[in-house]
Amino acid sequence: MQTKFTTSTNIIRDSAREINYIPTPNANRVVNQIANDFKKGIRSFNIIGSYGTGKSSFLWALQQSLQGKKRFFNFNLLQAPKVEVINFIGEFKSITNEFADYFEVTQNKNQSQNILSEIFNRYHALGKKNPLLILVIDEFGKFLEYASQHSPEKELYFIQQLSEFANNPDYNIILLTTVHQNFDAYAFGLSNAQKQEWTKVKGRFREITFNEPVEQLLFLAAEHLKQNNTDRKTESEIKSALSIAKKSRAFNINAEYATEVSAKLFPLELIAANILTLSLQKYGQNERSLFSFLESTDHTGINSFDKRTNPFYNASCVYDYLTFNFTLTSIQDTTLILQHGQ
Repeated sequence: MQTKFTTSTNIIRDSAREINYIPTPNANRVVNQIANDFKKGIRSFNIIGSYGTGKSSFLWALQQSLQGKKRFFNFNLLQAPKVEVINFIGEFKSITNEFADYFEVTQNKNQSQNILSEIFNRYHALGKKNPLLILVIDEFGKFLEYASQHSPEKELYFIQQLSEFANNPDYNIILLTTVHQNFDAYAFGLSNAQKQEWTKVKGRFREITFNEPVEQLLFLAAEHLKQNNTDRKTESEIKSALSIAKKSRAFNINAEYATEVSAKLFPLELIAANILTLSLQKYGQNERSLFSFLESTDHTGINSFDKRTNPFYNASCVYDYLTFNFTLTSIQDTTLILQHGQ
């Protein structure tokens, strides 16, 4: 199956597709935290990260690893587990009804308990030899937004029951959710009593942050762009550009890491790479917009610039790309970065 790039991963639509995923140190950290906490008996996790940081792609890669399809992450929750993953994508609707529809629970009486019984039946069907059932809710915040405005007590009580059900260390059931902001931020407009309940439910989840720092965006770009062979002239130009970047002290980047990544970034020059990643972070899309840039085919993109007139895709090229592709606000932010660094 052909490996493809996508600007937006859908964990249901793309479950059987191959995607060009590059594990970052941040993603490995999150996996290790989940694995370590799982062994301590923690089963409910809430991953928090801003828009476009690659949470959905991470969920996809995690599932691929757990199911043995492709090992993006080297970790083991159980020895040779029998794995089933059930994916949900949040919508502005009742999470209780969404689960009831999926598990075909038609009776309103004892609805929550019937849903949990059906989940346990799915777990039991995996057998007795290391069963592992994973419930994944991407865009969990949309369910929370709905819950805060429609029957918050009922909706929140189901979420609490679901997390407590998963947190039973006697069973290998994981509840894994993703949101764009802190759990409490979705409680806006609730009464004090309701906010207290919201906080209580939040405490049922292990919260894990998922925001890629600039260094890891540079790592992604470098892994995507790296070339196996460069001639001596090119190597000399890369060293010269690296020396200028270090002397400029325009960006706070580790000197050893800068040396390691600069050759892989070619033809993207190191200062230009920093300007690009910082600008994309200000735009708020981070990893998603970075890969849009790397795959861009427009006349301002890295795949179209004229190498005969300029050995590097430099800061002026980045400025032209952002001017062509983004809003005036992003352009003004980029100008400030160009003038003052970080």
